[in-house]
Amino acid sequence: MSSQTVPEKKLIFDKDEWLHLQKICERGYPREVCGLLLGKPAEQSSGISKVTSVVTLQNVLARDTSRLEQLKQSHSIQLPQDRMSRGGQYEFVIDPKEHFQKLNDASKEGFDQVGIFHSHPDHPAVPSEIDASQPFLAGWSNVIVAVDKGAFKEARSWFRITEESSFQEENIFVE
Repeated sequence: MSSQTVPEKKLIFDKDEWLHLQKICERGYPREVCGLLLGKPAEQSSGISKVTSVVTLQNVLARDTSRLEQLKQSHSIQLPQDRMSRGGQYEFVIDPKEHFQKLNDASKEGFDQVGIFHSHPDHPAVPSEIDASQPFLAGWSNVIVAVDKGAFKEARSWFRITEESSFQEENIFVE
């Protein structure tokens, strides 16, 4: 992977949304939970993004096998059968249609996507090998929430400029 350096970045959460994120991930345990971080995007010069809303997206690996099969048949996703059959315990897949709909709803309220989040059940809040292989994780703040035995442990945010870049940690602040 390329080692492009990410300019100093800062992700600021509204306190209520920070607590909401933790609860969402705890409720989803032992499966990976995923969703969108919405707010006002960072100004290029400041590198600051503020999360004012956390929106859950369905992990189709965990819940909707019929939708998962539709996505595979339409070539919207390409996953080997062994990864499809794990039930969302070690990774997530977002439905592109749901993602688009949630972004469309957010834009009507003046919000934009500033990042995504997902949980790591009983695993550290660092990008996994599977995370590193996902091209759609580039260009966004990627908050990974470690949930240990059903309880929030920590959350860390990661950013990479391109899919070839390495993830670099960005600071999280709660106001």
